[in-house]
Amino acid sequence: DNKTHRGRATTTTMTIDLYPPIVHEQDLSPDAFGPAIDDYCEEIHDAVKGFGANKSAVIDGLADQDATNRFKISLRYKELYGKELLQVMKKEFSGDFGAAMQFLSLPSDKAEARMIRMATKGMGASVDILFSICCGRTNTEIHMLKKAYFEMYTKDLNQVIASETRGDNERLLLTALQASEQEYDPLVHTKEKAIEDAAYIHSCGL
Repeated sequence: DNKTHRGRATTTTMTIDLYPPIVHEQDLSPDAFGPAIDDYCEEIHDAVKGFGANKSAVIDGLADQDATNRFKISLRYKELYGKELLQVMKKEFSGDFGAAMQFLSLPSDKAEARMIRMATKGMGASVDILFSICCGRTNTEIHMLKKAYFEMYTKDLNQVIASETRGDNERLLLTALQASEQEYDPLVHTKEKAIEDAAYIHSCGL
């Protein structure tokens, strides 16, 4: 059955949306923010002023927020201070903490596009990261992810995956990127069908 979620028509599939509704809707209207978001932005801005950033304050202002607020902060920070929050995090922090702050400074789809970019740089792709992202998103989110990747890196995500993976890994990831998950049908997708499919996969040696 088709459903409506905050004005966005959805279909019932077996995978659930992981990106928050505001990322799907890309609501950029001023009413989408509010004074609390400005306060978080100011807290982050004050924490990175001068010599040496205040990690604890940045964690409070950014890392402690949910994905909805981080989406708002990522947009509002540039409006208030004229700088991309991602670039601020890159400048102020390094190592694993810096990488984490960079991911958190982006909307969910762009953060995962950046994760894929990092997972496919250098010698050999980190397939575990690619699997966890590409194989766990709804059809809509796959399209959003591919669009975000192209906007950020001007490269087609399918081509990137094809060039960085081989064999079964490549086939599985490219299949996931087709965004062709079937809508849930209780008459077809039964427990008995799941057992039958599992037995077939096991018989193939997987």
